[in-house]
Amino acid sequence: MKNRLSIQNILFYLSWTIMYTIILLVVVRPEVLTVGKILVAFIISAILGVPSTNSFLKSLNRSAIDIDDLNLGLLPGEKIISKANATLKKGVIRLGGILYLTDRHILFIGTEFFDRNKKILCVPLSLIVDRKLDDNYQLRIRVESGKECIFALVGAFNFLSALNSALK
Repeated sequence: MKNRLSIQNILFYLSWTIMYTIILLVVVRPEVLTVGKILVAFIISAILGVPSTNSFLKSLNRSAIDIDDLNLGLLPGEKIISKANATLKKGVIRLGGILYLTDRHILFIGTEFFDRNKKILCVPLSLIVDRKLDDNYQLRIRVESGKECIFALVGAFNFLSALNSALK
């Protein structure tokens, strides 16, 4: 993470601290509510907000995925050639993730909240029939079965040249 104390993170933490405070105050009867109880509720909320906000922001952070934390299921001797942040298009659905090019496969690992660290696509290089960049600079990969995968990715030209080199 580049900047752990960004303004967005601080505002997110403060908003959840206030929400925790409100939740604690709702369960207390209004006639017994004092300034001291409000202060204690705020302190408890601030303490509870730190780990919950940290874990929530970490689960939403796409760049927090480290290759050491993932089990990519690589074969013995298989090496990663290239890696790029990408979006896989499946009809109207778009899935965010990381596209890996190894010397034997193309792997797409999800980074979205529900698909976090999940292998969504694994295509052996030997099954790739065609690959090209379309007019929108999206990588299109067609396999032997006729299925086409469309990726919008950062550094599409570099990834395509690495893929062309791996297929030679």
